[in-house]
Amino acid sequence: MVEFNIVIYNRWGQEIYKSSNPYFKWDGKYHNEMVLKNETYTYLIKCRINGKGAQMIKGKVIVL
Repeated sequence: MVEFNIVIYNRWGQEIYKSSNPYFKWDGKYHNEMVLKNETYTYLIKCRINGKGAQMIKGKVIVL
């Protein structure tokens, strides 16, 4: 993998987490302090793999 970025947004579009580590682990915290409430969050992954063009993957994750 040549490039990787993930951003997680709350329902109002506020960025609450981002990482360029393809092995990231998000623990549901905001700014490494506050644990977020049970809700649905949107993620956007942008990556580029050797020999292929850029890819975007969008989805939702639910914090319980």
